Amino acid sequence: MPVADPDGFIAFQPGGIDENIAMFVQAEIETSFGLTIIPGIRYEWETLSPASNNSRFDSSDEVKNEAFASKLALICELTDYARGRNISVSVAANF
Repeated sequence: MPVADPDGFIAFQPGGIDENIAMFVQAEIETSFGLTIIPGIRYEWETLSPASNNSRFDSSDEVKNEAFASKLALICELTDYARGRNISVSVAANF
């Protein structure tokens, strides 16, 4: 089995193969009252494999990880008519 260091990271020594795929999708939804809603989601997939010349690990020690991460942002456009300026207020959160 792969060895994890104290921080929980898994490492194959020497060498190895690290394959990654990540996709991100988001939308911008504008309302009629100056609020923009931006939902987003990210998918990540990773496979860690030991090198073929590694005597400590073999191909059965391959590690696969996948995760989804979501995000929501809100942007509010405010107009300061007295000074003729637009002010943007934004808030974002990851889930």
